[in-house]
Amino acid sequence: RKAAIQAKRKAEEEETFRKIAEEEAERETKLKEITQKRKKEVEEKRKLEEEALLQKYMDEERAAEERARAMRERVAERKKQLDLQKSAEEESVLQRFLTEEREAEELARKMKEGIEQRKKEIAAARKAAEDAEMRKIFEEEEAQERQLAEARLKRKKENEEKRKREEEE
Repeated sequence: RKAAIQAKRKAEEEETFRKIAEEEAERETKLKEITQKRKKEVEEKRKLEEEALLQKYMDEERAAEERARAMRERVAERKKQLDLQKSAEEESVLQRFLTEEREAEELARKMKEGIEQRKKEIAAARKAAEDAEMRKIFEEEEAQERQLAEARLKRKKENEEKRKREEEE
């Protein structure tokens, strides 16, 4: 009779452990799915932001190039007019326009460099934010895994204490 009770208890414990293991496996699977979903959402968000910023910088770069082209065209037209008149006074005006052209090109170059620098800064900031988000996700996963391990250990201790009490009875 005692052996039958012990066998019954053991079977109940094994069934309980099996159910607990299945529940933990289910939770771990759900946790992995949630983590994968979060990773995918972060990646999609980062790609959309990156594409929008890239488009913005390309538009700014095109506008800067267009302004520089328009300035070169105006300078070229002025040069043409001055070539027709050919006077000493007009020669000084030509030099002034050449200086303006150099300044306009220098301004366009500086704007382009500024845009490139800003692109690099934003990419670095985005990378840092993405790394921080991924660290946060991994820390949450580790915390959840620790909680699962603690819960398993607690259940195991409770079952061992229960078994000891039953054996003492």
